[in-house]
Amino acid sequence: MYTKEIAEAIGGPDWTAVPCKRGYARITVPHLLHGATGDATTVRRTIFPWFVGIQKDHKALEVVEGGTWSKLSIAYRDQRSLPATPSSFPNKYGAIPFRFPASISINGLSPVSDALVSAKR
Repeated sequence: MYTKEIAEAIGGPDWTAVPCKRGYARITVPHLLHGATGDATTVRRTIFPWFVGIQKDHKALEVVEGGTWSKLSIAYRDQRSLPATPSSFPNKYGAIPFRFPASISINGLSPVSDALVSAKR
């Protein structure tokens, strides 16, 4: 947690709270500082992106125990969770057993974007 004490110790910025309104979504990345205003007081869903490397054989993931490219590709295509994270650890807080209702597919924009979501090799 990025606390007031840490901010004072490192001469960090004075953050301004920007609460997310009910029904809204905030798109961000997990390595940005968060939690400056303390623990959440309501239930919230958090979705973290996973950036995954693929072995030279184009089958195994960067962390071999994390699964295969084909399983990851199917999970992305069907917009469902895998039983484990790409680092091979089981989903600690659980995974919803159905497609996330707000998800949409955006494929075919470019070969690079399709490769980033495992739609193409």
